[in-house]
Amino acid sequence: AMKAWDNPAFHSEEMYASIRPSVAYIIGWCLYTGNGAGKNEAKAYEYLTKTADSDQDSVFIQRARVMCAMIDVNPENPNRNLELAATRCEQVLYSTDTDNKAVALRLLMSIYCDPTSSMKNVDKAIEFATLAVQTESEDVRKRGNDILALMQTRKDLLDRAARNDGDALMALSQDDFFASESEQYLQKAAYAGNGEAQLRMAIRYMLQENEAECFNWCQKAYNNGIRSTLATFKLGHAYGEGTCVGRNPAMAYKYLKECINIPVNGHDV
Repeated sequence: AMKAWDNPAFHSEEMYASIRPSVAYIIGWCLYTGNGAGKNEAKAYEYLTKTADSDQDSVFIQRARVMCAMIDVNPENPNRNLELAATRCEQVLYSTDTDNKAVALRLLMSIYCDPTSSMKNVDKAIEFATLAVQTESEDVRKRGNDILALMQTRKDLLDRAARNDGDALMALSQDDFFASESEQYLQKAAYAGNGEAQLRMAIRYMLQENEAECFNWCQKAYNNGIRSTLATFKLGHAYGEGTCVGRNPAMAYKYLKECINIPVNGHDV
């Protein structure tokens, strides 16, 4: 295959055009697997791309696209390209080839379900998981069903959050899938009236040594039915010391007495 590829006539003669993608695939496959050649993923990608970029539709072409996508999603690849990997897999998915569709679906689900990826997308994950449950591969069907259930739950949370549902916003802030947006969802949940989110906002401001905002969110959480040692102590302390609010020993006593009766483990309250 290398001898053919390195022969200038192989590239100049039009009669070879139809088999060039197949020869490039053979070289790329050998370099990717290490069979018949030293294993070299970067070099393999170079040849497999020549096959994947072909406008022909054959099993070789679609297999090359899947292999390119595998390299593109590899976290250790310095040139990792999830967008191109998704494009390659969709080309396979909507081609006439059937042999590589299950692998393409598995890759597409991983791309759109990866919480660390800029490509994460609940709707896309549902779309491809729905197709996955219709495949003949038992493993891919199971993966599709698992992702479909998980993503549908997240979809429901997003729909409720769009209607300013505090509980849904709080759930999103605690979901690893939305880790990069968790602070944004937490704040929205707090403003929407979720008591647990309000308490977390109080903790955030306490750590920032912003006593005024800490007191403000402790009061909101307390008024929302949250009975935590932090919130009640902070309220009692503020009224006792006259910080953030006018000094009021009676109110201080009320909150501090309540605080010492809240069941806790390992806290010096």
